[in-house]
Amino acid sequence: MVDFTDPLGMERPARPIPGWVLAMTASLAGIALVLALVSSRTGVGRVPVTTGPDPAVAELSISFVERSGGEIDVVRQPDGAILARMEAGEGGFMRGILRPLYRERVRHGRDVAAPYRLLRYESGALMLTDASTDLVVDIAAFGATSADRFRSLFTVNAVDP
Repeated sequence: MVDFTDPLGMERPARPIPGWVLAMTASLAGIALVLALVSSRTGVGRVPVTTGPDPAVAELSISFVERSGGEIDVVRQPDGAILARMEAGEGGFMRGILRPLYRERVRHGRDVAAPYRLLRYESGALMLTDASTDLVVDIAAFGATSADRFRSLFTVNAVDP
């Protein structure tokens, strides 16, 4: 074996990694690769992902339309009824939700004016889904106040455009 000299001039013996350690590491990596391959081919070990915790009890198809003054209208589709209007500087949480959804639509070359789906589940959970990019936003992640604002869209008296 080759001896190495450290910068201070002291000799120390080489300490190669024992062969059995390398063999065990390679075996472990191989086993992980085989298990991942088997799982991807057979579905064994996969956990199904659902879009909501339970069946949806209500659904709205809505679009968000920005006005020239910075207001945003929440518009029910297909009839075009205005469910809510956020004045400029209001609805920061809604604008915060819309920004990444809009950015993803642009990135994927999708229609930015296409409606979103707002789903309300038996448990009270709310999900905003974008079918064009397959994104799902759990509204509860933005707090109870935000969830209440979205929940109110199901019961508001719409204003004709």
